[in-house]
Amino acid sequence: MSLILRFPNGVTATFHAAKTLASAVSEGNEERLSSPFDVLAAEVNANGFVMVIGLEPGRPDYGKCFRFCPYGFQEFLLIWEKIGVTRQQIFDLDTDGTVKLLCAFIEWADERNADDFIRDIRAGLLTVNDARKIRPDVFNRPRFADFIAGDLPPGKRGKRAAHRPDEFELYALACKFYRESTVLSLLASCDKAITQRPDLVPDSWDADEAPETLKRRVANYWDKSIYTHYCYRMSGEKAHRFNKRP
Repeated sequence: MSLILRFPNGVTATFHAAKTLASAVSEGNEERLSSPFDVLAAEVNANGFVMVIGLEPGRPDYGKCFRFCPYGFQEFLLIWEKIGVTRQQIFDLDTDGTVKLLCAFIEWADERNADDFIRDIRAGLLTVNDARKIRPDVFNRPRFADFIAGDLPPGKRGKRAAHRPDEFELYALACKFYRESTVLSLLASCDKAITQRPDLVPDSWDADEAPETLKRRVANYWDKSIYTHYCYRMSGEKAHRFNKRP
């Protein structure tokens, strides 16, 4: 599902969000998700962006907190630190500055995704169709568009990351456990999900290594995909307080 946010400067941005998170923001009104939510205030913290969004037009007193904790944000912060911008300076940004940083992050993330897909397609680990399923927005990047317009290497069977509904449900369950706990690591959350729903575990996985396998799939595929629950997993108050868990 998607959330459309409209910032004070008129800029709009669309975020892919887990159904659970999108439903919480819209208070269960899925029709509301088709129109933009106005951002009343925004700031940056160590995990990403925190925004107060208006739930009803013209009612600045009726808002809800929305946390956008994107995959790759720590890497993005390191880039700024390398050019002399401290994290504290970033965390002190006002709403206008936060919006500009968010736009810069989206631009950077799109370019990084394009580079990652080009690398994997060249290596035969991914096909263009796979990329379209994972991140259709990457096709809007000029670099990627130029790449797929040329001669593409054939994909290698058996090495492509495929969307598997059962595995997705397992991933979503692990994210839920992680978000709701103050002590479970991601690996422990994966183990708990597998223990609760062993019927969702792919037959090809080694039973003894299933939690580690799911954790790798989370990092290598699910968190990067259009089906990502990364933002949802990291959006709870407890997850923010314990953001250094492995």
